[in-house]
Amino acid sequence: MQLRVSQINRCAYCVDLHSREARRAGIAQQ
Repeated sequence: MQLRVSQINRCAYCVDLHSREARRAGIAQQ
């Protein structure tokens, strides 16, 4: 959820941060 909100807000720092967290948690990229 945090990743999607960051994408909508166009926050590059947040998108990068939450993408890394999602990968560490084992969530597949889509």
